[in-house]
Amino acid sequence: MLGDNLPPPNEVVALYQSNNIQRMRLYDPNQAALQVLKGSNIEVMLAVPNNQLQSIASEDLTAANNFVNTYVVANKDINFKYIAVGNEVDLQDFQYFFPAMRKFTGQSRQLAYKTKSSYVQNPDTISLSYALFTSLSVVVQDGDFASTTENAQTYYADLVQHVKTGTPRRPMPIETDLFAMFDEDTKDGPEREKHFGLFSPNKQPKYQLSFT
Repeated sequence: MLGDNLPPPNEVVALYQSNNIQRMRLYDPNQAALQVLKGSNIEVMLAVPNNQLQSIASEDLTAANNFVNTYVVANKDINFKYIAVGNEVDLQDFQYFFPAMRKFTGQSRQLAYKTKSSYVQNPDTISLSYALFTSLSVVVQDGDFASTTENAQTYYADLVQHVKTGTPRRPMPIETDLFAMFDEDTKDGPEREKHFGLFSPNKQPKYQLSFT
């Protein structure tokens, strides 16, 4: 959503549906997006912003309860699949991540809700999470991969075909996310990070891909 020329949420949902894109990640609980996702049956990964992790990690369950009740329970017409606890949390704030993750795992069970908790890993903290967990389910999120549109086309096309069949050891579909839906002209960071979109802001596809 980091662009000043992006289509409105209702057009984005329609674009997902017309291209058979069945999942969406929201980096924060954007109310306009949540409203148009109701009844769409698009599977949603809803992120908890990093600036809320400290309060959620406290012993009091109020903050975790409020998030789940406000954004998940109150939107039962949305097909939530994951609650993503933070996004690439840096080392300074990493102390809050695991307590917050436990709160959401507990709250999901308490509320008899099927949503799973997940985390988008900062490479700097991988060793910390591996010391603390012996078994992790990993979902690959694709992004910084190519310097030209032609290379990106080849990479995406091969990746989509690969995840349909899996690996020799696990010959089954692999869950993966492609980052991102649109180019984002106001995004911070290197210039290349503004051009990760599968679509241009005018909703025209940048690559010839099939999601079926």
